[in-house]
Amino acid sequence: MTRALRGLAALTLLCSAPLAAQNPIADRMLNLPGKGAPEGTTCKLQGGDFHTGSSATYLQSALSNGVIDNKRHLLGQAHDQALIGIQGGQAGSSKAWYYLGRVALQQGDLAGADSAFNRTVQLAPACAAEVTIYRAQAYRMLITAAAAHRTAAHGDSAAYLARAAAQIDPTRPNAWYTVGAQFLETQQNDSAAVYLEKALASTADTSVAATAIRQAAAYQAGVVAYNRRDFPNAVRLFAEAVRLKSDDNDAKRNLAASLRQAGMADSASKVEGTMMAATAGSEGGLTVGQLFDIGVAQFNQKDFANAAGTFEKVVAVEPYNRDALYNLAQSYKGANNAAKLLETALRLHALDGLSFEALQLVGAGYSAKHDQPKLLETATALGGATVDVKVSAFQVTATGATMTLHAVGRDGRDINDRVVRAVPIPIVVEFLDKAGTVVTTAEATVPALAKDAAQDLTVTGTGAGIAAWRYRRK
Repeated sequence: MTRALRGLAALTLLCSAPLAAQNPIADRMLNLPGKGAPEGTTCKLQGGDFHTGSSATYLQSALSNGVIDNKRHLLGQAHDQALIGIQGGQAGSSKAWYYLGRVALQQGDLAGADSAFNRTVQLAPACAAEVTIYRAQAYRMLITAAAAHRTAAHGDSAAYLARAAAQIDPTRPNAWYTVGAQFLETQQNDSAAVYLEKALASTADTSVAATAIRQAAAYQAGVVAYNRRDFPNAVRLFAEAVRLKSDDNDAKRNLAASLRQAGMADSASKVEGTMMAATAGSEGGLTVGQLFDIGVAQFNQKDFANAAGTFEKVVAVEPYNRDALYNLAQSYKGANNAAKLLETALRLHALDGLSFEALQLVGAGYSAKHDQPKLLETATALGGATVDVKVSAFQVTATGATMTLHAVGRDGRDINDRVVRAVPIPIVVEFLDKAGTVVTTAEATVPALAKDAAQDLTVTGTGAGIAAWRYRRK
């Protein structure tokens, strides 16, 4: 189960200037705006001494200074003064820790800022909102730069900046998702899963954009879990993807597939039931492959009527799908639907004219319809068949298709039990598009074979849009 990374372009923020060459984190944080507390907040910092006050003064001077070297020098002074104050008896001052955190953030020391801000909020819980503002400003600046690098296909730089963003604010999903996506692109799926799970668990930001990122993370992590055959986790993750975006039909289809693989067929049926009414392969419907699996499961449970209904959906969109026609005919046979059995068997035989089992189904249809003349005619053809042909492979490219026919010799007998001599059988293969229009034809000859002798024939057709095949005696 795979799907290309989804939503990365849509989930990016604003583009940004290229990274500075020497210290990308510090160089970006240097210009972080010094926005204060929002209206209505009651952040009252306590304690502090002369050094704490000096730190605040140096910080304000740095924020207003337009000369980079001067700004760095002033921030260094501010940092030193805050630290001297804390070490000199102000370890219990929320004001001292607040300014140390502010200065460390401007210097690009994200770990130091995180630690100082945590201590500030411990000492002054009412200041949590203001601290959150500074964390959010730094996060946005870094994640915007990471998004720009993802857009420019600079994955390593994007991941580096995203890790930094997660360091200052681990409660938002975008940074974790960006790192996880980078691991996916480098096929380090186990590492990707760790970061995608972190993105999914980052629920502090409940905005529409953040929810979309978490949903994408759940989906991608579900794909990773499914591909490593961890089906219970795939169920959990795809279920969360559906919960976060109820109209994500890919997630619904994958949830159903995961539930079946996890042995939860009843739950899978409930999910599939909501999608069965839609056309196979449509945006809201199940894939042809999923419908096949459902139909086979229904047939094996002897639920022939529902199996027929499922295979009907496949045949409706792929009317030349030989396997779907065969399974549909068998389902009608199990459901004792003689008319539909014969109709479908004849369609199958017209497609696959040298197939012994297709002709057997035609005979079963005539038998069920009590059509004795046609049954005798079919029985005679079955008894006299000197070869059974199966299409063992069909490969399509943009410019044509190749099919392989596997022929096996049979002991043909006529109605009087006399041996029917095997002879070569020339055939015409028609390569069809989805609508059943002939794109091109090719000829081949099925050789005369002794009983149980086998031979493969390869037939190639050239043309765009080939999707199916049928063949007939020449």
